[in-house]
Amino acid sequence: MLLLGVEVPPPPVEAPASPLVRAVVRLLLRGLGGLPPSARAWLARGLGRLVFTLGIRRRLTLGQLGWAFPGWSPAERRAVARRTYETMARAALDALVSQSLSPQALATLVEGEEGQAFQKALARGRGLLIVTAHFGSWELLGEAVTRQGLPLNAVVRPLKGAFNAEVVAGRLRSGMRLLPQRNALPSALAALRRNEVVTVLLDQAVGGKHALFVPYFGRPAATTPLVSIAAMRSGAPVMVSVGRRVGEGFRLFVEGPFPVPSTGDRARDLWTHTAALTAAIERLVRKNPDQWLWLHRRWKLLPKAEERLRLELLALVEDAARARAALGAEGRPFDEDAPELDGICRRNLSWLAALVDARGWPGRSLAGEDGEEAAWRILQEGKDEPALQRRCLLLLEKAAAAGEAPAIQPALLADRIRFFEGRPQLYGTTLDWNGEGLLTAGALEAPAEVDARRAALGLGPLALAVEQRLRGAKETPPTDPAARLREFEAWARRAGWRM
Repeated sequence: MLLLGVEVPPPPVEAPASPLVRAVVRLLLRGLGGLPPSARAWLARGLGRLVFTLGIRRRLTLGQLGWAFPGWSPAERRAVARRTYETMARAALDALVSQSLSPQALATLVEGEEGQAFQKALARGRGLLIVTAHFGSWELLGEAVTRQGLPLNAVVRPLKGAFNAEVVAGRLRSGMRLLPQRNALPSALAALRRNEVVTVLLDQAVGGKHALFVPYFGRPAATTPLVSIAAMRSGAPVMVSVGRRVGEGFRLFVEGPFPVPSTGDRARDLWTHTAALTAAIERLVRKNPDQWLWLHRRWKLLPKAEERLRLELLALVEDAARARAALGAEGRPFDEDAPELDGICRRNLSWLAALVDARGWPGRSLAGEDGEEAAWRILQEGKDEPALQRRCLLLLEKAAAAGEAPAIQPALLADRIRFFEGRPQLYGTTLDWNGEGLLTAGALEAPAEVDARRAALGLGPLALAVEQRLRGAKETPPTDPAARLREFEAWARRAGWRM
C-alpha cells in the first residue's frame, strides 16, 4: 500500500505470540496430527459437548436459534445447538492439524466435480470472487482447494493467540495469500486483475460507515459490501461456495454466478447484490443448521436509529418469503403442516403487536413507504389474531386519513374482518368458495353500490375480479364445498372471530 509515495506495509493478519507458548502448541498439534481421523472426530465431539455444557455462549446460541427457527421446540433447539458446538470444535481441530495431511488426503476430502466451476470462471480472465461462510469446516476446505492449484486470496481479520498463529501459518504454507480485511479493496482488485481468486467470509458482523444491513434470518445484519463493490468495478464473476461436512469428508457446494444489478442506482444495486449473496448463505444454513457458527454474534451491530425500524420490517417480511420459497422448492404447499413457516409468521405478528403497542401503526413517516408496506404484509398473516386485526383496522384508518398509509389497506382489512365474522363485506375484496362450490364474495352491504365503492379505491367491477381470479389462478372448486364451508366456520369460532 502506498501513502505519499512511501511503501507502507499492510496491517498484520496475526498478533504475535510468545515463542515458548507457540512451541508448546506445536508439540500439542503434532500429537493431534498423529491421531487417526476417527480419534480426532471423537475428541472434537467431546470438546464441543464440554464447551456446550460449560455454557460458553450457550444462551446466545439458543436465543439466535430460537429467533431463526421459532417453530422449533426447546428440545430441538438444544439438540441443534449441541451439534453446532461439536461441528465448530471439529472445524477448529481441522484447521490446526491440516498441515499434517498430505495433498492427496486433502484432495479426497473435497468430493464431487463442483470445483470445475471455479476453473471455468477463471477462464474468462477477470478473476473470481468466492463468497463463503463459517459453515462446515471452512479452514480445511480452503486449504484443500488451494493445494489443488487454485490461486486463492483470502480476506481475513487479524487473529490473536498461539493457536490462531498456527492457523495463520497453516494458511500461508498451503499457498494461500492473506489480505487484511482493513482496506482490502485495492488488494482484492489487484488479485482479480492477475486473474486470481478472492474469497470472503460474508457472514461476519462488519461495522463502519460502508456496512450494509441486509436480511439474514429475519433480522438486518451488518455486512461488508466488499464483494459487490469488487465485482462492480472489476467485472469478476461472483459465486457462493461452502463445504458441507459429510461423514469424514466434504461435499463442495457451488452456486452462481451472481451478477451485480445495473439499474443506475449504485447504492441500491450494491445493497441488492449483497442481500442476494446473504440469502444464498441463509438457504444453505436452513438445510444444515448445525453446520453454521451460531456462537457468532451475527446481529450485534444495529442500523442507524432513523433506518432501523424500516430495515427490521423488511427483514421480517423477507424471512417469511424465504420460508415459503423453501417449502415450494420441497414441493410442499403452504397450507399444509409447516411449523417452520407458522412459527415465523407467529413471531412476526408478535413483534408487530409489540410495535403497535409502543408506537402505533408504523406509517410512512416512521418506517418509509416500503417499511409500511412490509408491516401491512405481516398483518395479513394474522388470520388467527382477531384482536390484533381489529385494533390495527382502527389505526390503519387513521393512518390512511393522514396520508401515512394507502387508503386501500384499511378497506381490504375491513372486508377481511367482516368476512371472518360472517358479516357483509363493503368492497367484496375477500373471495372464497361457498357451500355450493361457487367463488364469491358472499354477502355484501348495499350490493348495488359495491362497484362504486370499489371504483373509489381504484378497483374494477367485482364480477371482473371474480372472473380474473378464476382465470389467473386456474382454481377449481373443492371436492366437497359444503364440508369445506363447515370446516371454515368451525375454525372461525375457534379463532375467536365468531361466537
